[in-house]
Amino acid sequence: MLKLEGACLTNLRDLVTARSTEAAREQFLEPLNGQQFRVVFGIVTHKDKGKKSENLPLFSRVSLMRISRDLKIANTECRFGFIEDLSEKKPGVVRKRRRKAPVADAA
Repeated sequence: MLKLEGACLTNLRDLVTARSTEAAREQFLEPLNGQQFRVVFGIVTHKDKGKKSENLPLFSRVSLMRISRDLKIANTECRFGFIEDLSEKKPGVVRKRRRKAPVADAA
């Protein structure tokens, strides 16, 4: 929206100007003025951060890859990282698998 709608960028600049100290204002406005945007995904998990994307389900990995590609095409930097979940870990739900029906030989 910041790249497509000029009013959004203007509103964000006004918000930053109103809510930041004068010392920090230029630091926050510089990327906006140069339209240097970055999207950072923080993924909260109990899992080992060293495994990186292996912590995500397959379709989540595919979605993250597609979003990253789309942002790259839009000249927007994309990063992601894992944040340790400090909440109490709850046991997962164990689901029973249905057995597949035996396949009849077509001999």
